[in-house]
Amino acid sequence: MASKGTKKNIDDKGKHLSIDSQQRNSWHTNPYPCTAPRCIEVVKLVGQFMDLPMDYKVPDETTYGFYAAVIGELKAQYAEMAANSGDLKQKLSDMFKEWQDQGETSPMNEEVVKAVAKMKIFMAAWTKTVDEIDTLKSVHESLAKPSNPRKAAKGGK
Repeated sequence: MASKGTKKNIDDKGKHLSIDSQQRNSWHTNPYPCTAPRCIEVVKLVGQFMDLPMDYKVPDETTYGFYAAVIGELKAQYAEMAANSGDLKQKLSDMFKEWQDQGETSPMNEEVVKAVAKMKIFMAAWTKTVDEIDTLKSVHESLAKPSNPRKAAKGGK
């Protein structure tokens, strides 16, 4: 019966830790805390998003039809997100000015947090999709190359 007591203690500890961590840093109820390093991190992320090369073309749409559709959808999402990024950039710029002038920054509002989260998710999806296409392309090319006939082994018993 000692195992029940042990299990209860483990469960209690786990609950205790999760409640404490939620209270200290609740991402669901508090705005994103905008300390200077986090502001810089967010600005870098926005910059990386804006610098993504959107001129990528699927090598062969008949072979990579699914990926062509994915790339097309991602390009449409990018265009929409990039069109709406002006307001986000202005808000980030205002926060940096506040930080430089006062040495403090106010928390990011929910709109900024959601926009940056979408950018981060988008960049992961874009990078993964392009990597998958490139991997499939190299596999397809290696399968298409004629293999060299093996030379008969020399020597005997």
